[in-house]
Amino acid sequence: GEAGAVAIFGELLMAGRNPTVFGDGTQTRDFVYIADLIASSGATSVHFVPSMLDAYLGLPAAEAAGGLAGVRRLVVSGEALGRETERRVAELTDGRLLLDNLYGPTEAAVDVSWWEARRGPTAGPCPIGQAVANVALRVRDGWGGEVPAGTAGELGIGGVQVGLGYVGRPGLTGERFVPAPGGEREYRTGDLARWVETEAGVWELEYLGRADRQVKVRGYRIEPGEVEGALRELGARGAACGVWTRPDGSRALAAWYVPGPESPDSDGLRAALAERLPHWLVPQYLT
Repeated sequence: GEAGAVAIFGELLMAGRNPTVFGDGTQTRDFVYIADLIASSGATSVHFVPSMLDAYLGLPAAEAAGGLAGVRRLVVSGEALGRETERRVAELTDGRLLLDNLYGPTEAAVDVSWWEARRGPTAGPCPIGQAVANVALRVRDGWGGEVPAGTAGELGIGGVQVGLGYVGRPGLTGERFVPAPGGEREYRTGDLARWVETEAGVWELEYLGRADRQVKVRGYRIEPGEVEGALRELGARGAACGVWTRPDGSRALAAWYVPGPESPDSDGLRAALAERLPHWLVPQYLT
Protein backbone atom coordinates (compact mmCIF):
# COMPACT_ATOMS: atom_id res chain seq x y z
CA GLY A 1 0.00 0.00 0.00
CA GLU A 2 0.92 3.68 0.04
CA ALA A 3 2.56 3.26 3.45
CA GLY A 4 5.35 1.40 1.64
CA ALA A 5 6.40 4.73 0.09
CA VAL A 6 7.96 5.75 3.39
CA ALA A 7 10.11 2.62 3.50
CA ILE A 8 11.06 2.73 -0.19
CA PHE A 9 11.90 6.43 -0.50
CA GLY A 10 13.34 6.60 3.00
CA GLU A 11 15.92 4.00 2.04
CA LEU A 12 16.73 5.82 -1.22
CA LEU A 13 17.18 9.11 0.65
CA MET A 14 19.61 7.36 3.02
CA ALA A 15 21.58 6.01 0.03
CA GLY A 16 21.17 2.46 1.28
CA ARG A 17 22.69 3.17 4.70
CA ASN A 18 19.36 2.30 6.35
CA PRO A 19 18.07 -0.77 4.47
CA THR A 20 14.42 -1.76 4.70
CA VAL A 21 13.63 -5.25 5.99
CA PHE A 22 10.61 -7.06 4.55
CA GLY A 23 9.26 -10.12 6.32
CA ASP A 24 7.78 -13.24 4.80
CA GLY A 25 4.22 -12.19 3.97
CA THR A 26 2.92 -15.66 4.85
CA GLN A 27 3.97 -15.25 8.51
CA THR A 28 2.39 -11.93 9.44
CA ARG A 29 0.49 -13.57 12.31
CA ASP A 30 3.50 -15.43 13.68
CA PHE A 31 4.68 -12.93 16.26
CA VAL A 32 7.55 -15.11 17.50
CA TYR A 33 8.86 -15.00 13.90
CA ILE A 34 8.32 -11.22 13.79
CA ALA A 35 10.19 -10.70 17.08
CA ASP A 36 13.09 -12.84 15.78
CA LEU A 37 13.11 -10.98 12.45
CA ILE A 38 13.26 -7.56 14.12
CA ALA A 39 16.07 -8.65 16.43
CA SER A 40 18.15 -10.54 13.85
CA SER A 41 17.86 -7.81 11.20
CA GLY A 42 19.18 -5.10 13.50
CA ALA A 43 16.19 -2.91 12.71
CA THR A 44 16.18 0.38 14.58
CA SER A 45 12.73 1.60 13.40
CA VAL A 46 9.64 -0.59 13.21
CA HIS A 47 6.20 0.26 11.79
CA PHE A 48 3.05 -1.43 13.14
CA VAL A 49 -0.68 -1.05 12.71
CA PRO A 50 -1.96 -0.60 16.32
CA SER A 51 -4.00 -3.82 16.28
CA MET A 52 -0.94 -5.75 15.11
CA LEU A 53 1.16 -4.07 17.80
CA ASP A 54 -1.42 -5.17 20.38
CA ALA A 55 -1.10 -8.75 19.14
CA TYR A 56 2.71 -8.50 19.27
CA LEU A 57 2.53 -7.26 22.86
CA GLY A 58 0.57 -10.44 23.64
CA LEU A 59 3.83 -12.40 23.44
CA PRO A 60 5.54 -13.31 26.71
CA ALA A 61 7.19 -10.12 27.97
CA ALA A 62 10.74 -11.46 27.55
CA GLU A 63 10.16 -12.37 23.89
CA ALA A 64 8.39 -9.11 23.05
CA ALA A 65 11.06 -7.01 24.79
CA GLY A 66 13.84 -9.04 23.17
CA GLY A 67 12.50 -8.32 19.71
CA LEU A 68 12.51 -4.59 20.42
CA ALA A 69 15.84 -4.48 22.27
CA GLY A 70 17.69 -2.79 19.41
CA VAL A 71 14.78 -0.66 18.22
CA ARG A 72 14.96 3.08 18.85
CA ARG A 73 11.70 4.23 17.27
CA LEU A 74 8.31 2.53 17.00
CA VAL A 75 5.87 4.00 14.45
CA VAL A 76 2.14 3.24 14.37
CA SER A 77 -0.49 4.30 11.86
CA GLY A 78 -3.60 3.02 10.09
CA GLU A 79 -5.85 2.88 13.16
CA ALA A 80 -6.47 4.84 16.34
CA LEU A 81 -3.76 4.30 18.95
CA GLY A 82 -5.11 3.51 22.41
CA ARG A 83 -3.66 4.74 25.69
CA GLU A 84 -3.42 1.15 26.94
CA THR A 85 -1.17 0.23 24.00
CA GLU A 86 0.97 3.31 24.66
CA ARG A 87 1.27 2.32 28.33
CA ARG A 88 2.21 -1.28 27.54
CA VAL A 89 4.96 -0.18 25.16
CA ALA A 90 6.38 2.21 27.78
CA GLU A 91 6.35 -0.50 30.46
CA LEU A 92 7.87 -3.14 28.19
CA THR A 93 10.76 -0.89 27.13
CA ASP A 94 11.20 1.06 30.39
CA GLY A 95 10.16 4.22 28.55
CA ARG A 96 13.30 4.32 26.36
CA LEU A 97 11.49 3.73 23.04
CA LEU A 98 10.21 6.65 20.96
CA LEU A 99 6.62 5.95 19.92
CA ASP A 100 5.24 7.99 17.02
CA ASN A 101 1.53 8.04 16.19
CA LEU A 102 0.92 9.00 12.54
CA TYR A 103 -2.34 9.87 10.82
CA GLY A 104 -3.17 10.20 7.14
CA PRO A 105 -5.65 8.87 4.59
CA THR A 106 -4.75 7.46 1.18
CA GLU A 107 -6.22 10.56 -0.47
CA ALA A 108 -3.42 12.67 1.05
CA ALA A 109 -0.62 10.16 0.78
CA VAL A 110 0.87 9.32 3.07
CA ASP A 111 0.86 10.78 6.59
CA VAL A 112 -0.34 14.30 7.36
CA SER A 113 0.05 14.54 11.15
CA TRP A 114 2.44 13.28 13.79
CA TRP A 115 2.39 12.87 17.56
CA GLU A 116 5.20 11.59 19.75
CA ALA A 117 3.92 9.64 22.74
CA ARG A 118 4.95 10.92 26.13
CA ARG A 119 4.10 10.17 29.70
CA GLY A 120 0.78 11.87 30.32
CA PRO A 121 -2.93 11.14 30.76
CA THR A 122 -3.86 7.47 30.81
CA ALA A 123 -7.49 7.99 29.77
CA GLY A 124 -8.99 8.97 26.45
CA PRO A 125 -7.54 8.57 22.97
CA CYS A 126 -3.99 9.34 21.97
CA PRO A 127 -3.80 12.58 19.96
CA ILE A 128 -2.86 12.53 16.29
CA GLY A 129 -0.79 15.63 16.92
CA GLN A 130 0.07 18.45 14.56
CA ALA A 131 0.39 18.79 10.79
CA VAL A 132 3.62 17.76 9.08
CA ALA A 133 5.42 20.24 6.80
CA ASN A 134 3.47 21.69 3.85
CA VAL A 135 0.12 20.41 5.17
CA ALA A 136 -2.79 22.36 6.65
CA LEU A 137 -5.30 20.67 8.97
CA ARG A 138 -8.64 22.36 9.63
CA VAL A 139 -11.67 21.27 11.67
CA ARG A 140 -14.93 22.36 10.01
CA ASP A 141 -18.63 22.35 10.76
CA GLY A 142 -21.36 21.09 8.44
CA TRP A 143 -21.41 24.40 6.52
CA GLY A 144 -17.67 24.43 5.82
CA GLY A 145 -16.66 26.98 8.45
CA GLU A 146 -13.81 26.39 10.88
CA VAL A 147 -15.02 25.56 14.39
CA PRO A 148 -13.59 27.02 17.63
CA ALA A 149 -10.78 25.14 19.34
CA GLY A 150 -12.11 22.31 21.49
CA THR A 151 -15.20 21.84 19.31
CA ALA A 152 -15.68 18.64 17.32
CA GLY A 153 -16.02 18.81 13.55
CA GLU A 154 -14.94 17.16 10.32
CA LEU A 155 -11.20 17.18 9.64
CA GLY A 156 -10.11 18.70 6.34
CA ILE A 157 -6.64 18.37 4.80
CA GLY A 158 -5.00 20.98 2.58
CA GLY A 159 -1.52 21.32 1.15
CA VAL A 160 0.78 19.63 -1.33
CA GLN A 161 -0.10 16.06 -0.32
CA VAL A 162 -3.78 16.24 -1.30
CA GLY A 163 -4.58 14.00 -4.28
CA LEU A 164 -6.32 15.01 -7.49
CA GLY A 165 -9.42 12.88 -6.91
CA TYR A 166 -10.85 9.43 -7.60
CA VAL A 167 -10.29 7.90 -11.03
CA GLY A 168 -13.55 7.62 -12.95
CA ARG A 169 -15.66 8.93 -10.05
CA PRO A 170 -16.26 12.65 -10.67
CA GLY A 171 -19.26 12.83 -8.32
CA LEU A 172 -17.36 11.48 -5.33
CA THR A 173 -14.34 13.60 -6.25
CA GLY A 174 -16.48 16.76 -6.21
CA GLU A 175 -17.97 15.79 -2.85
CA ARG A 176 -14.69 15.04 -1.10
CA PHE A 177 -12.14 17.34 -2.78
CA VAL A 178 -13.47 20.86 -2.24
CA PRO A 179 -12.18 24.43 -2.76
CA ALA A 180 -10.42 26.03 0.19
CA PRO A 181 -9.09 29.54 0.95
CA GLY A 182 -6.14 30.70 -1.10
CA GLY A 183 -7.05 28.62 -4.13
CA GLU A 184 -6.21 25.36 -2.35
CA ARG A 185 -8.07 22.12 -2.67
CA GLU A 186 -9.04 20.46 0.59
CA TYR A 187 -9.87 16.84 1.18
CA ARG A 188 -12.84 16.18 3.46
CA THR A 189 -11.79 13.12 5.43
CA GLY A 190 -15.09 12.15 7.04
CA ASP A 191 -13.12 11.86 10.29
CA LEU A 192 -14.23 13.76 13.39
CA ALA A 193 -11.58 15.63 15.36
CA ARG A 194 -11.02 18.59 17.66
CA TRP A 195 -8.13 20.74 18.79
CA VAL A 196 -7.10 20.16 22.41
CA GLU A 197 -4.56 22.14 24.45
CA THR A 198 -1.81 20.31 26.31
CA GLU A 199 -0.45 21.28 29.71
CA ALA A 200 2.47 22.88 27.87
CA GLY A 201 0.07 25.13 25.95
CA VAL A 202 0.47 23.31 22.63
CA TRP A 203 -2.60 22.65 20.49
CA GLU A 204 -2.92 19.11 19.15
CA LEU A 205 -5.58 17.25 17.21
CA GLU A 206 -7.59 14.51 18.85
CA TYR A 207 -9.24 11.92 16.60
CA LEU A 208 -12.86 11.24 17.65
CA GLY A 209 -14.07 8.66 15.13
CA ARG A 210 -16.04 8.74 11.89
CA ALA A 211 -18.83 11.03 10.75
CA ASP A 212 -20.25 8.14 8.69
CA ARG A 213 -20.40 4.33 8.98
CA GLN A 214 -16.87 3.66 7.73
CA VAL A 215 -14.86 1.42 10.06
CA LYS A 216 -11.28 0.18 10.27
CA VAL A 217 -10.28 -3.41 10.94
CA ARG A 218 -6.61 -4.43 10.96
CA GLY A 219 -5.74 -1.16 9.23
CA TYR A 220 -8.19 -1.59 6.32
CA ARG A 221 -10.86 1.02 5.60
CA ILE A 222 -14.22 -0.72 5.26
CA GLU A 223 -17.59 0.58 4.10
CA PRO A 224 -20.18 -1.77 5.71
CA GLY A 225 -22.64 -0.90 2.94
CA GLU A 226 -20.42 -2.64 0.39
CA VAL A 227 -20.65 -5.92 2.31
CA GLU A 228 -24.39 -5.52 2.90
CA GLY A 229 -24.98 -4.82 -0.79
CA ALA A 230 -22.97 -7.87 -1.83
CA LEU A 231 -24.99 -10.09 0.53
CA ARG A 232 -28.26 -8.81 -0.92
CA GLU A 233 -26.97 -9.41 -4.46
CA LEU A 234 -26.29 -13.02 -3.42
CA GLY A 235 -29.91 -13.54 -2.38
CA ALA A 236 -30.14 -12.30 1.22
CA ARG A 237 -33.39 -10.46 1.96
CA GLY A 238 -31.66 -8.23 4.49
CA ALA A 239 -28.13 -7.72 5.80
CA ALA A 240 -26.20 -5.74 8.40
CA CYS A 241 -22.45 -5.41 8.78
CA GLY A 242 -20.35 -4.01 11.59
CA VAL A 243 -17.36 -4.53 13.86
CA TRP A 244 -17.33 -7.06 16.68
CA THR A 245 -14.88 -6.39 19.50
CA ARG A 246 -13.63 -9.64 20.98
CA PRO A 247 -13.10 -10.09 24.74
CA ASP A 248 -9.34 -9.55 24.24
CA GLY A 249 -10.01 -6.17 22.61
CA SER A 250 -9.20 -7.22 19.03
CA ARG A 251 -11.68 -6.30 16.30
CA ALA A 252 -13.24 -8.42 13.57
CA LEU A 253 -15.65 -7.75 10.72
CA ALA A 254 -19.03 -9.42 11.31
CA ALA A 255 -22.20 -9.60 9.22
CA TRP A 256 -25.72 -10.81 9.83
CA TYR A 257 -28.21 -11.68 7.09
CA VAL A 258 -31.81 -12.79 6.57
CA PRO A 259 -31.81 -15.73 4.13
CA GLY A 260 -33.77 -15.43 0.92
CA PRO A 261 -35.42 -18.33 -0.94
CA GLU A 262 -32.40 -18.75 -3.21
CA SER A 263 -29.53 -17.63 -0.99
CA PRO A 264 -26.84 -20.21 -0.11
CA ASP A 265 -25.96 -21.16 3.47
CA SER A 266 -23.35 -19.18 5.41
CA ASP A 267 -20.41 -21.22 4.04
CA GLY A 268 -21.68 -20.73 0.51
CA LEU A 269 -22.18 -17.02 1.09
CA ARG A 270 -18.69 -16.62 2.49
CA ALA A 271 -17.20 -18.42 -0.51
CA ALA A 272 -19.22 -16.25 -2.90
CA LEU A 273 -18.18 -13.09 -1.09
CA ALA A 274 -14.53 -14.14 -1.34
CA GLU A 275 -14.91 -14.34 -5.11
CA ARG A 276 -16.27 -10.83 -5.53
CA LEU A 277 -14.79 -8.80 -2.67
CA PRO A 278 -11.23 -8.07 -1.48
CA HIS A 279 -10.21 -10.34 1.39
CA TRP A 280 -10.51 -7.55 3.99
CA LEU A 281 -14.21 -7.10 3.13
CA VAL A 282 -15.08 -10.75 3.71
CA PRO A 283 -16.60 -11.00 7.23
CA GLN A 284 -14.75 -13.20 9.68
CA TYR A 285 -18.09 -13.91 11.33
CA LEU A 286 -21.20 -14.47 9.20
CA THR A 287 -24.52 -15.61 10.59
